[in-house]
Amino acid sequence: MLIYIEKIKELLVDMVHNNIIYYNPVTAKFYPQGKSYEWGIKLYFQKQK
Repeated sequence: MLIYIEKIKELLVDMVHNNIIYYNPVTAKFYPQGKSYEWGIKLYFQKQK
């Protein structure tokens, strides 16, 4: 279970770093990065292959 949680954290950090999502510390939620979301998610998952 702990390994799974660490993988989720790693994935979220990587997605924020690659401008796919952003983190709002006030609400403690993640949100898509607008127009870059569509392009970024495609590039992100192509890179992961």
